[in-house]
Amino acid sequence: MRKLIAPHIESFNYFVTSGIQQAIVDLDPIEIVHEDQKLHVWVSGIRIEKPSHKMMTTRLYPHQCREARLTYAGQLGLTISTQVETKAGLGSIQVYDKISGKVPIMLGSSSCNLNGLTPEQMIAVREEANEAGGYFIVNGLEKLFRMVIVQRRNYPICISRDVYAKNGPNFSNHIVNIRCVRPDQTSSTFTIHYQNNGDCSIRFKIMKRNYFLPLVITLKALVECTDREIYENLVCGEYDNTFLTDRVESLLREQATSPHKTHLACLAYLGSIFRVTLRPPERFTDVDVGRLLLKKYIAVHLGDDNRAKFNLLIFMVRKLYYRASGASVSENPDSLGTQEALLVGHVLNMVLKEKIWEFLESLKMLSSRATARSKTTVDFEDRTFFNDLLQKTADIGTKITYFLSTGNLVSPSGLDLRQTSGFSIAAERLNYYRFLAHFRGVHRGQFFAEVRTTSIRKLLPDSWGFFCPVHTPDGAPCGLLNHMTRRCSISESLRQVDPDVLTKLLFPIGLLSNNVISPKSVPVILDGCVIGSISPTQISNVETRIRQLKIKNSKIPDHLEVVVIRPGSNQYPAIYLFSGPARFVRPVLNLKFQKTELIGSFEQLYLNISVKKTEIQPHTTHVEKTPMNMLSLIAGLIPFCNSNQSPRNMYQCQMVKQTMGIPIHAFPFRNDTKMFRIQSPQTPIVRNEWHEKFHLDDYLTGTNAIVAVLAYTGYDMEDAMIINKSAFERGFGHGCVYKAEMVDLKDCFEESDPNRAWFCNVENDKVVEERLDRDGLPSVGQKLKFGDPYYSYWDDLQKKIVVKKFKGKEEAYVDGITPIGYGDNFQTKLDTFSKVYIRIRHNRQPTRGDKFSSRHGQKGTLAQLWPQINMPFTESGMTPDIIINPNAFPSRMTVAMLIESMAAKSGALHGHFVDSTPFKHDEKNTAVDEFGKQLVAAGYNYYGNEPMYSGITGEEFEADIFFGVVYYQRLRHMVKDKFQVRTQGARNPITRQPVKGRKLGGGIRFGEMERDSLLSHGAAFLIHDRLLNCSDIHKAWVCNGCGSILTPTVPQGYPMAICQSCLKEGVSSKLIPVVMPYVSRYLVNELAAMNIKSSFEVGENGMNHVKEKK
Repeated sequence: MRKLIAPHIESFNYFVTSGIQQAIVDLDPIEIVHEDQKLHVWVSGIRIEKPSHKMMTTRLYPHQCREARLTYAGQLGLTISTQVETKAGLGSIQVYDKISGKVPIMLGSSSCNLNGLTPEQMIAVREEANEAGGYFIVNGLEKLFRMVIVQRRNYPICISRDVYAKNGPNFSNHIVNIRCVRPDQTSSTFTIHYQNNGDCSIRFKIMKRNYFLPLVITLKALVECTDREIYENLVCGEYDNTFLTDRVESLLREQATSPHKTHLACLAYLGSIFRVTLRPPERFTDVDVGRLLLKKYIAVHLGDDNRAKFNLLIFMVRKLYYRASGASVSENPDSLGTQEALLVGHVLNMVLKEKIWEFLESLKMLSSRATARSKTTVDFEDRTFFNDLLQKTADIGTKITYFLSTGNLVSPSGLDLRQTSGFSIAAERLNYYRFLAHFRGVHRGQFFAEVRTTSIRKLLPDSWGFFCPVHTPDGAPCGLLNHMTRRCSISESLRQVDPDVLTKLLFPIGLLSNNVISPKSVPVILDGCVIGSISPTQISNVETRIRQLKIKNSKIPDHLEVVVIRPGSNQYPAIYLFSGPARFVRPVLNLKFQKTELIGSFEQLYLNISVKKTEIQPHTTHVEKTPMNMLSLIAGLIPFCNSNQSPRNMYQCQMVKQTMGIPIHAFPFRNDTKMFRIQSPQTPIVRNEWHEKFHLDDYLTGTNAIVAVLAYTGYDMEDAMIINKSAFERGFGHGCVYKAEMVDLKDCFEESDPNRAWFCNVENDKVVEERLDRDGLPSVGQKLKFGDPYYSYWDDLQKKIVVKKFKGKEEAYVDGITPIGYGDNFQTKLDTFSKVYIRIRHNRQPTRGDKFSSRHGQKGTLAQLWPQINMPFTESGMTPDIIINPNAFPSRMTVAMLIESMAAKSGALHGHFVDSTPFKHDEKNTAVDEFGKQLVAAGYNYYGNEPMYSGITGEEFEADIFFGVVYYQRLRHMVKDKFQVRTQGARNPITRQPVKGRKLGGGIRFGEMERDSLLSHGAAFLIHDRLLNCSDIHKAWVCNGCGSILTPTVPQGYPMAICQSCLKEGVSSKLIPVVMPYVSRYLVNELAAMNIKSSFEVGENGMNHVKEKK
């Protein structure tokens, strides 16, 4: 379990240890100028404490935050350094400490108080014995940061789209784009556009706005170089390639007319343009601003190494020219090879860095206001002045808590991300499988959920072994939310390759320096840095050597990704080496070295990997350890899933997450809003090794049921099923629903006086005294019905005891009472508590309409509880627990369910568990043959069929019945939660029609399609009953003279209505009562408000038609 959620915890550990330190290093100091003083301010230190109570006295544990609806967070401390500069020189450095709120702490991380506790100690602090963490507790709710797909870092990807041609008149549809990531995980993306005249432009963003730079000026601003040097680097000895040479010459010829020819001139030119946008210190010259621009927005992953940036730009332009000439093809940005995961620790570091920058900017603004208002000269060396500024700044921790609570990103820069919402989700504990699936899910991004294209949802072969092909939701998120396979992991944050170390290892075997220009050499790029080139004849030797070092040498991390694109392919040739974090990797067997090797999603595209050892060919480089590695944990638990139709496996991956199971074991200490629990779970007879490896016997979700496949009584039509009533009475499928309600007496009195109300019982009231304890709360085990006394308290303002009634319409039992104290008291000073959790339990026995499912996507509803004496029986006298219809199998092709029935039957007869590992059987060694022989050995039919007899007549059925054992799950979808019945109830005061909503006791909408259905059956009078009599029937008076229904009124004491309009005009009229829907009167009123008069012509038998006049 801990390995499955390791990416979340490792990235957060990086955040609280190295990440925050790297973030403040990259932040430039701010300068505050006042008269002849200049104050330099920077953040010199940062820390995140472990969660604790106020005043840092005792540790704070997660269960306390769940109960008190608090955030499990640690204090964020900033060390602010200042230095005053005057004409006399620099003053001494002064240090200030600032507590800027609290940052939520991930459970199980190095900053969590649960870290390192044994299972016994976990239980002592009211947690699960095997609690692994990986999520946050924000305002008492468990929140999980969802991994999101982003573009692979430091990789120049070539894309062709028509939309890029809209950037300008000469722009083409070809670009090269690279997402550059700094050591602190913040990123900046820039793009090189190819223009139809051969020129190239660089596009990047500052505060969400696009800016363009000329290519040649940028190259000259990076390093001191001549046009000849740029020409030689771009052409790279390919003088015969006229397409390339013509465009490079055109590029340089156009730049020759520019007055900016030298290195400093180009820097000054860029600085003069971007001075207003970047807002640098006043002392910066244009050259300094130009250097700042290149450092902050161009190839930021290379830091201050401008020569490396120059080499990278040369490589990207060459790749772009190759695409424009047709020598290479575009790459697919939707391929997993060009993508990586966005992890929680990296995003938090990005957000925190920006919030610290906003904090420094707010200090600058506040100081400017303070100096402007002050009538005397402000002394920057006065600590009181700066302490006052620090007190006025906003808490950073509050903003991060909001981000994790809502998942909404509030950022002025956008943080180089395409989405602003959907980053965090609720970590639901409907059952253990659903909770576990959250940590393995990877979403494409909220931005793509609104894109009307199917290309981003397609299951590409590139994701083989990394994303499960069947574990994705059906419906709107299909293809957008994927789940990592069981053996897929994510590269760590702190294990990257040092370029100097790798260069020294590769130089002896043919690595050429960047200074050597060879026409046919293949460039070598390590994490976005061009470290040299390789002769095509040495590519195989270099690849073999790197893989050998990767497997055996500790100097190179085992997750190093080696991507070799050879000359002659349809892509630009290069050798890419990736050692950065957040990449998808998985283990395979390297055939040459006969050892396990971790390969990446991009690397896999250029390897020859066999699924089975029997498929190995001479050109095969790797082989899968087991075919099961293509499946996620949940998909791999489906018995013999390779024998099922693929959509059925997909349905099971979703339904197992809707099953009533055992989500947790710490039920007495949990007060979740809603939780399901199965009462009589069993371990499945048919399971594979993963079931035991992940201790899933502790979190069971179903029961082994004896299933007969036959058409019996007609109640089993259309996926309905019949359950043996005796099996039901023995507890089959029984479950319960826990609901917790918080009762807070602070809602009844002023917060300034916490002693205004307290829980107590009523004296001299036998009904209340019998139902409630002395403390005014119900006793544990108390049965509650609608209208029963629920709790009582003394209201000191009204000087009386208030009794609250139970409002639930379903019978319930009090399962637990958890009092919550004030502040740090929690449960230590219960005499002051005014907040309490009342946890109630609803017993949910299976009823007609409840949903059940096997582990193969064969879902059905309970149609009838059939008495055992009427159930069919076998020769040995056994009766089935469940009867399902044979028509459920032919169209769905869930052959694995039939195999499970035979396997579980043989396992029950021989007394052992059966291995259900998929891909274990083949055409020569079939599952039917294996389990058929076991059934024959036990004295049963080879195919699992048995003669059965009718429980009603006692006669033997003409055909043998397929009879076996199948593991069945009860789903959370129950009739008691969904049925909606109404005779009379609340109505909308405006339209006088029944309100909608089950909670409000509303009705079910009778819409246009329902009307058409009744008309087709000739039930017109039923429509009249539904849409009029049972809805908004209304008696209206219509004036026969003016045709209005608004002017007739019935004065007090008059038996009939009088038309006020006709009465004023002295016209006699006759008023006729008409029955109509009240919404018609409402429509006439709305038309009148728009100065549209509606008149009705009424005949002797009623209304004829309506006329409208403006």
